[in-house]
Amino acid sequence: MSLLSRILSITLGLGLLLGLTGTMQAATDYHPIAAAMGANGSIFLLTTEQTVLAVNLNQTSGAIVGHFTFALNGNPSDMAYGQVGAQEMLFIGSTSVFRGQVHGVVSAFTTDGHPIRSWNFFGHVVGGLTFDTANQTVYVAAEDSAEVYSISPQSSSAPRFVGGLALGAKLGSMAMDIPHQELYISDQAHGDLFSMNLATRKVRTVGQVGAPQALLMEMNGTLLIVADSARGQIVSLNIAGQPSAPHPLTPRRAFRAPAGLVWGEASQLIVADQTTGTVTLLSPTGAVINSLHLH
Repeated sequence: MSLLSRILSITLGLGLLLGLTGTMQAATDYHPIAAAMGANGSIFLLTTEQTVLAVNLNQTSGAIVGHFTFALNGNPSDMAYGQVGAQEMLFIGSTSVFRGQVHGVVSAFTTDGHPIRSWNFFGHVVGGLTFDTANQTVYVAAEDSAEVYSISPQSSSAPRFVGGLALGAKLGSMAMDIPHQELYISDQAHGDLFSMNLATRKVRTVGQVGAPQALLMEMNGTLLIVADSARGQIVSLNIAGQPSAPHPLTPRRAFRAPAGLVWGEASQLIVADQTTGTVTLLSPTGAVINSLHLH
């Protein structure tokens, strides 16, 4: 069977078109809403166009090296990367409305776009996702109910309730402090940032920004990096003690709508911007090293 025939077969059978790596150019501009780092250093970007891009970006060059589109009902909201045994997976959250009923779904794909399984969140809007490598668990923030659920990526079992955030209004992006088994969860309505200890289920407020669109744990686990889309800025919060004011890592309006964060090499930070359709590599001091337009 020819390559074209295989692609058409996959498209018709799965509702999925696999992107080709190499020199092939994408046909549109993309707008990333979430980012994740893979095991081999590739940056995965979830876009509003229901496409996942694989991107390489370093100090001297940047390129889209692969992509796949997916056919999910509703709008994608967040993405997490996890390695389950030897299998690399991308977990994508989305929400649709059918006959007035909200239907959230988390879907697992291989990194080249093959669907694995999905989990239904009937009556919930899927907000944020994060993956706990130590316990092989995906945590999901329900945007509408201010609740956190867990799913096992190796099973199709129904999501399990973890805990609620009494002060939460519209839960969004998440991050995981794996050594301390602490979840960090953003509230997009009020800009609050919460932590939830998974052993005690205790919830505390760790800070506040304008509009937190992405969270990322610092390497040593004492700082939480936040993409604040209201100010177009990347900030850090000291989470080791009492709540503190955000510390700016970039100037205000350095970005239009920062929506994805991952670590690069040598404490470099990679920021995806939804409005400009770019992914940018920053030095540890916040200076721009390189930027790639996603088209």
